[in-house]
Amino acid sequence: MRAYRLALFVVVCLAGATVADAQVNRATISGTVTDSLGAAIPGVTVTVTGESGLTFTAQTNMAGQYTVPSVPVGTYAAKFEIEGFKTFVRDKLTLQVSQTLRLDAELAVGQLAETVSVTGTPQLIQRETPDVGTTVTRDYLTALPLSMGGGRYPETFAYRLSPGVEGDTWTSRINGSPAFSKEVLLEGASVTTYLAGHFGESSVSMEALQEFKVQTSGLSAEFGRTGGGVFNFVMRSGENQVHGTGFGTLRNEALNANTFLNEAAGRPKPRDRQSNYGGSFGGPVRIPGVYDGHNRTFFFAAAEKFKVRSYVYAAPNRSVPQLEMYNGDLSRLLTSTVVGTDALGRPIFRGAIYDPLTLREVNGVFVADAFPGNVIPANRISQVSRRIGEIAKQHYVPVNDALTANNLFPTQNTPEFDQNQWSFKIDQVVSARQRLSGSLARNTRPRLLLDAGGIWDANDPIGGPLSTARRQVINSWLARVAHDYTISPALHNSLILSFNRMANPNRSAHVADSCGALLGIKGVRQDGPCPRITWGAGPAGVSFDPIGDPQDDFQAYNSWGVANSLGWSKGRHFMKVGADIRGNQLNTQPLGNLAGTFNFTAAQTGIPGVNFVGHSFASFLLGGVNNASVGVPLNLAGRTFYYAGYAQDDFKATPKLTLQLGLRYEYQPPAVETHDRTSNFDLTVTDPLTGMKGAVVFAGDGAGRTGSRTFVASDKTNFSPRVGGAYALTDRTSLRAGYGIFYGANVFNGFSSVPFSRGFGGTNNISNPLAHTSMFNWDAGYPDAFVAAAIDPTSWRLGGVTHWDPDAGRIPLTHQWNVNVQRQLLQNLTVDIGYVGTRSSGIWVGDLAHKNQLDPKYLSFGPNLSTILRTDADAQRFGLPGLPYPEFAGGQLWQALVPFPHLARNGIGLTTFDSPLGRSRYDGLQIAVNRRYANGLTVFGNYNLSKTLQNMESALRNDNSGRPLDYYHLDLEYGLGDFDQTHTWKLAVVYEVPVGHERRFGADIPGVLDAIVGGWTVSMIGNYASGTPLRFTGSAIPGWNGRANRPDVRNPDGRPFLAGFDSSNFNPAAIAQGNYADHRYLVPGLIVDHAPFTLGNAPFVLDVRDPFARNEDISIQKGFRLGQQMRMQVRGELFNVFNRRTFTGINTNVLDERFGQVTNVTGNRVGQLGVRLEF
Repeated sequence: MRAYRLALFVVVCLAGATVADAQVNRATISGTVTDSLGAAIPGVTVTVTGESGLTFTAQTNMAGQYTVPSVPVGTYAAKFEIEGFKTFVRDKLTLQVSQTLRLDAELAVGQLAETVSVTGTPQLIQRETPDVGTTVTRDYLTALPLSMGGGRYPETFAYRLSPGVEGDTWTSRINGSPAFSKEVLLEGASVTTYLAGHFGESSVSMEALQEFKVQTSGLSAEFGRTGGGVFNFVMRSGENQVHGTGFGTLRNEALNANTFLNEAAGRPKPRDRQSNYGGSFGGPVRIPGVYDGHNRTFFFAAAEKFKVRSYVYAAPNRSVPQLEMYNGDLSRLLTSTVVGTDALGRPIFRGAIYDPLTLREVNGVFVADAFPGNVIPANRISQVSRRIGEIAKQHYVPVNDALTANNLFPTQNTPEFDQNQWSFKIDQVVSARQRLSGSLARNTRPRLLLDAGGIWDANDPIGGPLSTARRQVINSWLARVAHDYTISPALHNSLILSFNRMANPNRSAHVADSCGALLGIKGVRQDGPCPRITWGAGPAGVSFDPIGDPQDDFQAYNSWGVANSLGWSKGRHFMKVGADIRGNQLNTQPLGNLAGTFNFTAAQTGIPGVNFVGHSFASFLLGGVNNASVGVPLNLAGRTFYYAGYAQDDFKATPKLTLQLGLRYEYQPPAVETHDRTSNFDLTVTDPLTGMKGAVVFAGDGAGRTGSRTFVASDKTNFSPRVGGAYALTDRTSLRAGYGIFYGANVFNGFSSVPFSRGFGGTNNISNPLAHTSMFNWDAGYPDAFVAAAIDPTSWRLGGVTHWDPDAGRIPLTHQWNVNVQRQLLQNLTVDIGYVGTRSSGIWVGDLAHKNQLDPKYLSFGPNLSTILRTDADAQRFGLPGLPYPEFAGGQLWQALVPFPHLARNGIGLTTFDSPLGRSRYDGLQIAVNRRYANGLTVFGNYNLSKTLQNMESALRNDNSGRPLDYYHLDLEYGLGDFDQTHTWKLAVVYEVPVGHERRFGADIPGVLDAIVGGWTVSMIGNYASGTPLRFTGSAIPGWNGRANRPDVRNPDGRPFLAGFDSSNFNPAAIAQGNYADHRYLVPGLIVDHAPFTLGNAPFVLDVRDPFARNEDISIQKGFRLGQQMRMQVRGELFNVFNRRTFTGINTNVLDERFGQVTNVTGNRVGQLGVRLEF
C-alpha cells in the first residue's frame, strides 16, 4: 500500500506539478502595461522573441499585468500589441539565469501598424524578487583574468567576486555555511553525486557556459537540498547565426617571478609548464538539400584540454630520519633533561630509547634499560627495516642537519594533471508551444596526487619508491534532457531529466613495483605497491612523515533526477507547484591495503606511564609492530533518495510591491545498501562475550539481523516555508527582504557506500590491547589474522567499530534571512546594502560524539591512569567494584573507566556516524557597487563585514579533525570559525581603452596605426581580506579521546598576542636552513602547554590571526578584427601582479621550539599568455 501511494504521488507530480522548474535555470519577464494616463490595459498580447527565433507569448490580465516564464538565458525583444494603440517594442533585453526582469510598457493611442521602439534593458534595481546573488555573465567569463593553474574553473569567479562566498573549488562556503553544504545546478539539475555541491571534478568547459549565478539568500521554494546557497550554471545554445571560439594559453616559468625562498637561496625559478587550449562551435543544424534547422534545430559543441607538469619546492616541509639513524644511531634524540626517576632510582632522560627486551616490573612499576648512548646494536635491527633504510638512504637524503623539516616536498597536491573536457548541446523547437533540449558533457582527469603527505625524492617524478603518490583518473558524465510546453498563454509546464556519473579509479603510483617481495614482508600482497608505514609520533618532539601507500581502489558515483514544473498566472498571482525526485548511488570495489598498513609507536621503546621517552622510529628499527591491517575486499553499493514538492506564489500585491510566498516539503530517508550489508555498534545491546553494554547488530532480514534496512528513524517533518518581498520605494530605490528554512543534502559526503559493514566481509586486522607491547615482528611476516564474514555480535573484536547515532536520520536545518536596500545612483551605477543572517543546527558531525571518552573527572588520577589492573583488588584500590569483566585482567585503569571498557582494553576505536550536533551562526553586512558597462568601463566591487561562530568546519564526514576537546562539555567547541575573515573586499574592473576603430576616439585612424594603438582592454580582480584565526595544540593526555589537547592561555593582563612581526627583516636564507629564530610572530609566554593531566583552556581557535591577505590579478588584451565576422584577441595575464609575499606556516604547537615563528613564505607573480578567436 505504501508503494502504491508513493507511485501515485510521483504520477500526480509529474503530470501537473513541478520542482526545479523553468525559473531555476531560466528567466522570467513580468510587468504592467498601461496607457499614457496610467490606466491598466487588459488583453495586450506580449510576444518575446530571441535571437535564435524562440518565441514566447502572454496576455495582460484585468490589472494590466503579465508574466512570461521559463525564458532561456539570452538576448530578446519584447513586443506589446493591442488594437487602438501603437505597437511598443523593447529590444536588446538581456536575460540572466534565475532572473525576474521587470518590464513595464506604456502604450500610446494610435494605429497598431505604428511602432514605438526602445533599446536596452530598462531595469537596474531589483524590484521583483528578494533573493541575493551575483551573476557572472559571459562578458565577465571572457574578459576577467582567470588563472589556468590546475585548469580553468568558472566557479572560481564566485569566490573572487561574490560577497559572502569564500573558499575554493573544494571547500567552498556561502555566508558562513559549512563546506560541502551548497547546491550546484547545471541546466537546472543537481550535479551532486557523492559530495554535496561539488562540481570541480566534473565541471564543463568554460567555453560551454553562457553564465552562472551565485544565489546566496532569499531563495524561493523552487530551490532545496542546500545548507548554504546555490551555484546555478547555464550552458550555451546555438543560434541562427553560426558562432564559435578558439583559444590557446601557455604558462612558463619565464613569465613568473622567482619564489622568495628560491631567490634567497640562489636557486632558479621552479619549473612551471602548463597549457590550455580548446574552442566551441554552434549554430543551426543544417544538412544541405536535406534539412534546414534555422529557427528550429540548434547545436553547440565545446572542447578544452589542460595539461600541467610543475614541481615547486619551498622551505623544507617534510621530516625524514638523518642517515645515521637507519643504522641505529639515535643519539641526537637523547637530551640532558631529566623527566623523572625510575623504580630503581635511575634518572630518566627525555628522548631516551629503551630496550623492550629489558621491560620488567619492580614493586609493581615498570622499568627498562636504555640502549647505551641511544644506539641500537646493528644485530637488533630488523631485516625488513634494514631494506627500507637502504632504499631511504639512496632516495631520501636530508637537505639539512635538522631533525625535522629536512625534506623537500612539492607544494602542489597535483604536480602532474591533465583535464579533457567536451560537451554537446542541442535545442529543438518542436512547435510554437513546445521546446526540447538535451546536453551531454564529459570530463576526464588523470592526475598524480600527493595529498597523502609522506616524503619525497625530488629526482623522481613520482617521489621515489617510498612516496605516497597515487594515480587518479576521474571520468565524469553529465546528461540533461528538458522539455518545455506552453499549454496556453497562462499555463506552462517544464520537465527536466538528469543523470550524472563519476568513475574514480584511485591507485598508488607504485602499484606495479612488487614492493612486498622487494622488502620481504610475507603474508601481504607481493606484486603491488609498498605498504603504508607510520613512524610519526615521538615524545622527544621529533616526528617523521609516513611512507608508502597500498591504495588500489575503484569507486563509481551515479545520480539521477526527475523534475517537473507547472506554472500558471491568474489575476495578480503567478503560481507554481512542483516535485523533485533524485537518487544517488555509490558503488565501491576496494582493493586497497592488500599490501598492508603497519603502525609503529614510541610505546614499544619507552616505559609505560612515563612521558617523553621512546620513539616510534626506534620501534620501527627493531621491527616491533604495534598494530597492523591487511585489506579484505568487499564490494558495496550504497543508495540515497530524495523526494520533494513545493508550491510557490509570486503575488503582485500593488504595482510597487511583489510578495513571494512558498512552501517546500522534502523527504530524505536514511541511506541504505542494496543488499543491506550494514552494521551498527549498538551502545545498548549487551555483548555476549564480556557482558558489557555495546555489541554489533546487523541490518536486513535473517538470523541475527534486525529486520530493518537501517538503524535510524526517517525525518518526515522537513517543511520549508519561504517568505519574501520586494518593494519599490521610488523608481530608483527598492527594499527587499526574505526568510526561508532549508534542509541539507543526505548524500554520501565522505563515507564509502555504508559507514560500517562488519559481518558482511572478512577482516585481517591486528590490534593492540596494550600499547607498550609489540604484536609481532614483521621479519616473520604478517600473521594470518583473517576472520571470515559472520553475523556475530562480538565481531567488534576485529577492529574499529562505528555507532549510528539514533538521531542520524534528522536532516540538517538552516534558517536564512536577508534585508537589502538597493539604490540607483547614476544611470549605470547601483549600490546594494544588505544584512544576511544564517543559523544552522543539526549538522552531521560524528566527530563531536566521542562516545568512549574518559570522563574528565578521572583526570585527577594523573599518572595512575596507566596503572595495570590484574585483579579485582587492583581495581578496588581506585574505587571500582572490581574488573569490568574477568578477561579485562592486564588492562590499564583508564581503559576500565571509559564507557565501553571492552573496546578500550582491546585497542578498538569507536567512531560515531552522523550525530546532529553541529551548529553555526553567520551575520554579515554586505555592500555591493555595480557599474554596468558604459563608455567602455564596467566595475563591480563589494565589501563584507561578517562574523562566523560554529562548532565544526565541514559537512563532509570525518572532516572536523581535532574536535572535541571534551565530549562531556561540547559547549567548549562553539566559537569563532576557523575560516572567519572579519573584513573582505572584492573588486573587478573591465576597461576598454577608448582608442581605435569601434572606440570613442580614433575611429578613422589608419589600419596600421589601429593595429598598434587600438583595441586595447585592461581588466583586473583585486581581493583583500583579514587573516583567519590560528589554532593551537598542546601535549596529549594518555588514555584521552584521541583528539588533540589544547594549550592554556595565560594572559590575565590582556596583552597583545602578536609580536609585531616585521616582514622587512625577514631572512629567507634562514628559512631555507631550517632556522626560524628571527621570525617571531607571536609573543612568547602567553600561550603555553597545559599542566599534566589537565585540559587546556584555549578554544579551538583564538582570535589571533594570520596576516592580512592581498592579491591583484590583471589582464591586458589586444583585439584585432579579421574581416567582418572574426575577431582575434592576444592577451597577457599576471596573477599576484605586485609579487606580494604571504608569510605562512606560523607554528602553533606549544611543544615545538619554533612556536610562534613564521616558518614559510609563499606567493610569487605568475604570468600566462594567450590567443583567442571569436566568430
